[in-house]
Amino acid sequence: MNNRPEINQNAAESQTIRPWSSLLIRDFRLLWIASVLTSLAIQIRNVSNLYQVYQLSGSAFKLGLTGFLEALPFIIFGLFAGAVADAFDRKKVLLVTMLVQLVPSVAMTLLTHTDTVQVWHIYALGFLGSFVDVFNWPARSALVPRLVPPGLMMNAVTINAMIIQLSFLVGPAVGGVLIDHTGLPI
Repeated sequence: MNNRPEINQNAAESQTIRPWSSLLIRDFRLLWIASVLTSLAIQIRNVSNLYQVYQLSGSAFKLGLTGFLEALPFIIFGLFAGAVADAFDRKKVLLVTMLVQLVPSVAMTLLTHTDTVQVWHIYALGFLGSFVDVFNWPARSALVPRLVPPGLMMNAVTINAMIIQLSFLVGPAVGGVLIDHTGLPI
């Protein structure tokens, strides 16, 4: 009375999926590359924001407040972001959020190079950048099932999940090296 289906070993072996198989799909590969670069840029921006706040204020409290303000949009708007990704065209949401992500980065660049940056600028632009990022991730994740066939879905989800870990590991290191070699005018 064994009700478990038997697994055909030959069929399982013939459908072996390589670790990077989903990257062979052009559209998924382009989304993945754009996601990696965007995530790295966001982490580099976050490191430079923290560095600037500490250089400007010398306050550990203000440094902590910077991190809090960058996390606050995820807490407040995190639940709504998935609904927005479901209610609107995901490609458009992704495109708009990636374009709007440029606003805080360009603004910080201009403020920094004109020596007019103040701590409140970093707070406001960090909050704005995080607010936009809250809506970017659900739209990006919701696009994956449209881009890859069901047989590669787990592979694509796994590779997509690697982006955040990769950016958290590499982004701050790259940001630190860039600050060390190029400096930030303060």
